[in-house]
Amino acid sequence: MHRHRNNRKSITHQPLLNIALRFVGFLKYGENPRTEAELYERRGIDHPLSWRQWKTNGKFGRKVKEAADISAIAFTDLQAALRTAIQIRAAFELNFKNSPCVAVGVKHGNACGAGVGDTPEQALKRMIEGNPSGLFGALVIATFPIGEVEARLLSRYKFPAGKRIIAGVAAPHVDTAAYDVLKRTSRPFLTFENAELATLNRAHLPVIPSRKSLDILDLEIIENPDPYVLDFTDNRIRIRGPADNLGTYYRDIALADAVCRTSRSNTITIAADGAIWANAVGGQDRVGACQEALRQYCAPLRGRAGAVAVSDSFFPFIDGIDALHRGGIYKIFATTGSERDEAVAARVEKLGITLITLPDKVARGFFGH
Repeated sequence: MHRHRNNRKSITHQPLLNIALRFVGFLKYGENPRTEAELYERRGIDHPLSWRQWKTNGKFGRKVKEAADISAIAFTDLQAALRTAIQIRAAFELNFKNSPCVAVGVKHGNACGAGVGDTPEQALKRMIEGNPSGLFGALVIATFPIGEVEARLLSRYKFPAGKRIIAGVAAPHVDTAAYDVLKRTSRPFLTFENAELATLNRAHLPVIPSRKSLDILDLEIIENPDPYVLDFTDNRIRIRGPADNLGTYYRDIALADAVCRTSRSNTITIAADGAIWANAVGGQDRVGACQEALRQYCAPLRGRAGAVAVSDSFFPFIDGIDALHRGGIYKIFATTGSERDEAVAARVEKLGITLITLPDKVARGFFGH
């Protein structure tokens, strides 16, 4: 058996890896209009969320020979939206034993809005309220069917400038009336339908190793899937600062954590009232990500009392904690592993805010490298 250094078993168990792919069709273009792109699917793999199980604008994936109206970004955003929606449902199933309605908007591979609720209307309104303008041009995924009522919310709610343009919708079903409301005049409006979206849960977390192509280096990285879901019963959790009524914040922490760990690092995510109010992604330093999250969160008419923040790793300095405190964030989830963990904890206690932590090796949420 092929082995890596230190006698670790190979993920693939193969010294020479052959991956069978089947040509699906040509795409409209790649990441940019000047690049051509083609779509392939893995052979020998089939599950309820496999591409062949989807209907795209009325056609099943296995029957689409040429996806001429779909760019590569539509597929990468669909993948990102799926990953985030699954992570949210998994966190709520594990911690609260329920499966809320979930709506997530994605642009450029990151969530630009997310909401959970007891009804489709509540989930959609919360998603939109968190980022009314940022959802313009987004791909929206929902765990419930999209009818005319839901389509009008997506199109008009909290958008006084007229019709909010949505690039596409992924849902268990999108009816004709919804399509007529959301369709665009100059560009195609995409619908991705799969009944399995209504049942998303922990069983849908990725189980197949992922591949990352390093084209300049002529390398491929094969990485095991990450099944981690934040678990509030984990006995490694440590709480610094006030713990009164902390459980009332757990749903928003679970929501923010699910979005944070499926967004490009470094990430600081802020949630309140079942909605994502800020998702600062791709930060080059932790305090900078905090400042960007607060810029999004503190925009006019959008502040919320009782908000929580989640960091995808530890705070290396106290400056990030100070920034969040100045912005009115008093409940924070992060990991530990910095040389300055004790200084950060002391700062938290001095400020009277609450820091919930798990070790970085357990709960770090880096993503998208």
